[in-house]
Amino acid sequence: MDRKELETTASLAMLQLHEDEVDTLTDAVTTMLDYFSLMEDVDISGLAPTTHAFIAQESVRDDIIAEVPEVEPKELLSRGPEHDEDHFIIPNVL
Repeated sequence: MDRKELETTASLAMLQLHEDEVDTLTDAVTTMLDYFSLMEDVDISGLAPTTHAFIAQESVRDDIIAEVPEVEPKELLSRGPEHDEDHFIIPNVL
């Protein structure tokens, strides 16, 4: 990747680069692109597509319905840090 391509790409990504960053990144991106071009030569025929390189086990589990003892709403409210008669009070986020 030459300097002009990097500056155009940075502009499209709304990035502002300093002069010293442009030189460093030009070399780094060129190295990455060269490496990616090597990956095009790897034979992947017969490989199934995956979402992760290493999948040790399925991350989805069965839903298990557990019996939960019935608790009065007032008792649940009392477990929160702040509450009024019928609601938990949470701090403003915005």
